[in-house]
Amino acid sequence: MSNCLQCAKPTKLKIHKFCSRKCFFTHYTKKVTRACDQCGQEFQVSRSRATTTKYRGGRYCSKKCMGQHWHVLGTKRNPKGRYLHNGYVYVHAPKHPHRIKNGFIAEHRLVAEQLVGRHLMKTEAVHHINGIKHDNSPANLSIVNSGVHYGHVECPKCQFHFKIR
Repeated sequence: MSNCLQCAKPTKLKIHKFCSRKCFFTHYTKKVTRACDQCGQEFQVSRSRATTTKYRGGRYCSKKCMGQHWHVLGTKRNPKGRYLHNGYVYVHAPKHPHRIKNGFIAEHRLVAEQLVGRHLMKTEAVHHINGIKHDNSPANLSIVNSGVHYGHVECPKCQFHFKIR
């Protein structure tokens, strides 16, 4: 048997985390005080929202702060027009031909374009050799055909064969 997470009484079955519905709802509807990642203001958020990934896990006091933290240029957290999304770094390049709607492009694509001296084709992908998405050093990047991203790959320009994981 295990103990209830709310009141510490023994539960009926080992797999149960709470002894009753009352303890379950009390546990997950309690408010937790957090500081906003953008503005630093303290705010109350329910424990269930604080543990979920929706709205970044209750990290922001409002949607406005969440938007400023992730997308707006010129803030204290974003002085160079960069933001992180799904582990990749995006930079502001409003005149780039392959930018997304908000005027940003993945930094690893820009670095790879500088290495080869041309814009990448839509059929080319950039692979992070060590698997760290935000490590955009030239030594860590390789250009691959997007159809063949893992295994043995041939460079579309120089026909060099290499193995990626």
